[in-house]
Amino acid sequence: MAPKKNVGGPKGKGPAKRTPAKRPLPPNEPSSEEEDVSAEELNALMARMERFERERGLAPREVGLRPARGASRKLIFKHLLSRMSALEASRAAATGVGDEPGQPESGGREQDPPPPPGDQPQVVQAQVSSGDAAAPTPAEAAPAIARAQPVTTSMQPARAAASSAVDPIITSPVAAPSMLEKAATGQSSMQTDIMDGPSTSTDGAIQTVGSRRGRGSRAHAGPSLEGWSDETALGMSLALAPSSRKSYTRAVQEFIDFRQHYNLPGTMPVPYEQLAQFCVYHRRRGLAPQSIRTKLSALAYWFKAQGLSDPTDDFRIHKFLTGWSRQRGHPRDDRQPMTPAILKGLKQLWPRLCTSYYEQVLYHAAALTAFFGALRVSELVALSKSDTSHRALLISDIKVFQDSMEIRVRASKTDQEAKGQVIRLLKCSEEDLCPVVAMTQFAALRGIDKGYLFSHQDGKPLTKYQFWTITAKALDLLGMGHLKFGTHSFRIGAATAASALGYDKDEIKAIGRWRSGAFRGYVRSVPS
Repeated sequence: MAPKKNVGGPKGKGPAKRTPAKRPLPPNEPSSEEEDVSAEELNALMARMERFERERGLAPREVGLRPARGASRKLIFKHLLSRMSALEASRAAATGVGDEPGQPESGGREQDPPPPPGDQPQVVQAQVSSGDAAAPTPAEAAPAIARAQPVTTSMQPARAAASSAVDPIITSPVAAPSMLEKAATGQSSMQTDIMDGPSTSTDGAIQTVGSRRGRGSRAHAGPSLEGWSDETALGMSLALAPSSRKSYTRAVQEFIDFRQHYNLPGTMPVPYEQLAQFCVYHRRRGLAPQSIRTKLSALAYWFKAQGLSDPTDDFRIHKFLTGWSRQRGHPRDDRQPMTPAILKGLKQLWPRLCTSYYEQVLYHAAALTAFFGALRVSELVALSKSDTSHRALLISDIKVFQDSMEIRVRASKTDQEAKGQVIRLLKCSEEDLCPVVAMTQFAALRGIDKGYLFSHQDGKPLTKYQFWTITAKALDLLGMGHLKFGTHSFRIGAATAASALGYDKDEIKAIGRWRSGAFRGYVRSVPS
């Protein structure tokens, strides 16, 4: 029998070991036979890398990739080059300072000295001569390094404080839109930054779109300013009294209709010729020069509200309006004043015109308050059923005492900023004309429900139209329908009655809250 062959290893102690097959090298990785980086080049780059780390306070090779054990010199060279590019990119992103020669860093140190004359040409030649891909640029290398090996926390204390500012930018940079992109979308840089708001990166870091990433920059996410133009327009509208706002709106619409009717071009700013024709149009319709000036004031406000120049402030316009006023003469204000005698007559007629006792007391209290308080109708009652401005008297504006009462006028035609004024009325000896007695009776019927002071029993406000319609009917019944009365007759009557009682000008001005001598135009002769 033939002897068995020894199938084991040496000395027959087990099976023989197989020689491992030679695995192919991964792509883009040179073999040992394809070395084209000398040891001197590699040592020079490593020395430069160590100097770069040491001057920036980094522990050697703490950050970045370490080449695999046994890697070729060319692979080590490429890894070191990528690492250095990534560190330069992160430093530039954190400080906003580039690595241009001769430019000092943010910390006051100068840049690294340039490499030896033989280094840079050899590096370029090594990248071009091989079949491998070129070394990544700083912008490409930074994300790759972060994905392969994140920044560790074992930095020196001086560097660890800056890592939070560097990491989000390296891991997930947020690109701000360029100026051309903003111009294409029709937004300014400020609008883009505000409207877009902060953007959240993949690692949870919040960065404001369009914010600078240089040193000292910080993300800010304030409240949205969308709709700011509507708020400013509302504020400009509220700067006008409700009556002025209504008349201004009507005048602007009249001018727009005027241009359309006569086929005038809708250019802005409006030329002088169109404004002059608009004034002539209203003069031929019989409007007084002062009424034309009021319409021009509305147009001036409209132009200025749009940020345009005011073409109504023209020398020629002022002059021909002045000439028209001289030709026409000063118009006489023929409105008649309310008198105590008329008020006593109205009290006798309220039962005939009102449907309930509540309405009688309501109208009588409103009439006496308007007269003795010298109130404008806009300060007294609501302008309409839908009036929500609450400029008229509220229940909270009245305080009634035993012998007097206080009225707080929160806002008025001459007090657009709503500083407010308090009017004090005393009790009269004649009960039919006493505003304190009338208000006490009305307050007992009305109750303390919030809202307008002068309101109907169902809670709806007494409006200007309702108040004057019933008052005008009562004046007709008194035989005064042929005289010109209006809602301003109560204020005119207050100045006239005070003057007849011998009050001086300062006392009359205090009653009507006048600041100038305009009160003189309110003093009339009492009709017989």
